[in-house]
Amino acid sequence: MDRKRKRNSNGEFIGRSFVITLALSLILKYLPFQIIHVTFSQKLLNQLMHVKLTISHFVPKRQVYPSGYDEESNEYVTVFPTLLKPDIVKSNLSSDLGDSFNSHLLTDCIIKVRDAEINVHKAVLTARCSTFCNIFNNTSKNSQINVVEIKNFRTEVVKGMLEYIYKDKISNVRNMADEILAIAVEYGLDRLKAIAIKCLCND
Repeated sequence: MDRKRKRNSNGEFIGRSFVITLALSLILKYLPFQIIHVTFSQKLLNQLMHVKLTISHFVPKRQVYPSGYDEESNEYVTVFPTLLKPDIVKSNLSSDLGDSFNSHLLTDCIIKVRDAEINVHKAVLTARCSTFCNIFNNTSKNSQINVVEIKNFRTEVVKGMLEYIYKDKISNVRNMADEILAIAVEYGLDRLKAIAIKCLCND
């Protein structure tokens, strides 16, 4: 026959001390929360100390019920936790990467277009564009490419492509959609190609 389970003052079932001890140890270890009210007997406190709980989170039951409480007759724990939902800061990865397009900080390569020179980061171009990846990876360490010359596109078109590579968007595609389509095809930028095609279809 199952042993009769005790209820607390609210009529809720409460478990044995060793079950509560295990539950508390798991809660404290894995969940971000704030304990509003936790009570236990001094005898159980000694048991809890062996499972490395943070005792400062608890208060002895005799402090909550100073009179009419037989400490030795009760080895149960009552927990009233309040779970906290931590705020997750919005990611700035996209904007931070986009801002680096207009900065010369730590640039290690130059895109040369006619009379213009555009400072870029090899790591960004390599990660975002397979053509640039092949350009930089197919050279030996003794002949690293620090200047890439693009001859068959206007400066504005090349800047538009680089803006897309850094920011995943392009601001002036409507005025040069056909040229953006051509450079997207040449450099294997499928999404930029789709953007240009959509713009041409809308026109």
